[in-house]
Amino acid sequence: MKLNPKTIKLWKDMYDLTYNKCKETCNNLGSCCSEEYCLMAEKFAEENGIILEHIKGGKLPFLGPNGCIVPPHLRQLCTLHQCKIQSLGFYPNDQKWTTKYFNLREKLEYLAFEEE
Repeated sequence: MKLNPKTIKLWKDMYDLTYNKCKETCNNLGSCCSEEYCLMAEKFAEENGIILEHIKGGKLPFLGPNGCIVPPHLRQLCTLHQCKIQSLGFYPNDQKWTTKYFNLREKLEYLAFEEE
């Protein structure tokens, strides 16, 4: 599946949304990362003709000192992840953020359907 520039931009927007919420609330940023998600991102990248370089000596293949080095559109599950959304299905006391998240997610799902 080839991602178009509009889709790549929307994945970056989703990353900005989720990362900034995580950054403001998480005491251990990146603690929800695990190797199986790195492997999924690596496989997805390869399917799109992109070879990702592992970080040598890191805790995870793509997790460096400043976070993940894989672009948001290649690590889609990670980009969508936000702990409160995952556990509760919404972000408590922030309906505006929750609405923005699901509106953006809907656009991404629609574009994925169109690109297949």
